[in-house]
Amino acid sequence: MNSRQLKIIAAVTMLIDHLAARCFYGWGIGAVRIPALDMNVYTLMRVIGRIAFLIYAFEISEGVKYTHSLVRYAGRLALLALLSEIPFDFCLFGLHLLPSQQASEGFLESIDWRHQNVFFTLLLGMLAASWMRVEREAIDRRVPPDGTRKSRAVRILLTVGRFAVWAGLMIAFGWLAKDVIHCDYRAGGVALVAICGLCNEPWERIVPLPYLRIVRVVLCALGLWACIRINDNPFEEYAAIALIFIGLYNGKKGYSSRRTQMAFYFFYPVHLMGIGLLAAATGV
Repeated sequence: MNSRQLKIIAAVTMLIDHLAARCFYGWGIGAVRIPALDMNVYTLMRVIGRIAFLIYAFEISEGVKYTHSLVRYAGRLALLALLSEIPFDFCLFGLHLLPSQQASEGFLESIDWRHQNVFFTLLLGMLAASWMRVEREAIDRRVPPDGTRKSRAVRILLTVGRFAVWAGLMIAFGWLAKDVIHCDYRAGGVALVAICGLCNEPWERIVPLPYLRIVRVVLCALGLWACIRINDNPFEEYAAIALIFIGLYNGKKGYSSRRTQMAFYFFYPVHLMGIGLLAAATGV
């Protein structure tokens, strides 16, 4: 299973989750939309939707590993976070975009400032993961891999410091996500993305290549556990299903073009806007 296939699975499961959240039982808005829908079907759709975020978190680690410019990568995530906020609020929190809706309440007043979209979470986690890559490359440049006792001691000390700063960044960005930005998945989501970011460490130096899949699964499982514990949300345990797909990942990119990359990036705001318009048009 390649990266492109993982992204398709994440996109489809996210679409299923948001359809259930907005059109059926109104997770964000809080109103029962289609009470005739069997509750078991609704719950199943939400369970399927748990798969998406863990795969996206893992894909962020792959992006940090292979991108030619971390700055541009962070910029793209930041741009998508800003562009997605209005579709996010329109779909899940009843942002008044239509003229008939705006008559009763002002546009800015109808934005839900208490809950921002998941791209802010992905961005904060990506920044923590990026620190690990930047500092690892800096250590490789500064400390010659000559195998001497002195160079080994220096590398160990610098690596310990690198992980200490990474943990501090994860805590600081988690605080931003929870108490300042109020983004989706909050501090637990940042921790999940940051821990998944450890998948791009050079494990092949100490772990035989055939076992790298096990390393990925273990790290992603650890990140998911941290997310569940920090957010105190046992329902996210169903995201463990995504570990199956991550375990099947072969490390290859799959077919990719500029057009497909943009499609995956913009699927998030476009599908949210589409679901919001569908719900508004049908009155659900």
